[in-house]
Amino acid sequence: MVKRIAILWAALTALSVFGQQSTLRPVTASAGLGYTLEGGVAGSLNPVDGFVGYYGIDWTAGLNTEYTNAVITIPQSGTVKKFQVFIAVAGTLGSSENVQFFLRLNNTTDFGVINTTFDWKARLTNNVSINQAVTAGDTISIKLVCPTWVTNPTTCRLGYVIYIE
Repeated sequence: MVKRIAILWAALTALSVFGQQSTLRPVTASAGLGYTLEGGVAGSLNPVDGFVGYYGIDWTAGLNTEYTNAVITIPQSGTVKKFQVFIAVAGTLGSSENVQFFLRLNNTTDFGVINTTFDWKARLTNNVSINQAVTAGDTISIKLVCPTWVTNPTTCRLGYVIYIE
């Protein structure tokens, strides 16, 4: 069963990390499988030192400084199990300082941290050891915490996949 879930997770995340809009992909195969929430930022970003921002369901919104402008409403109760972030840097690569991505639940709780860098042209990174309960109607957003870079990255795109069982 674990192998099947891993294969399904890989197949789902390969479908559309950079689609037109965030999507809900229900999985109706067998018990224990869930759904994904997907989205990102369609435009090019030039993150600045110390920036803290949020992004979610609206591809065209870019990064927001307010959580409420970037929320995704949880459609069905379950448990967040996996969080994946895709980073593409088309311009200047950033220096190797640590960048953090979190899932923020109901604008109160950060969980599922991913630590990464913007010093590669393309990077897919994830946290597969999450066990956070969510209830239909909860809100969630992706929180980005930027460091103080020696060299700031430019022309960046971001995508995400959240897997909920």
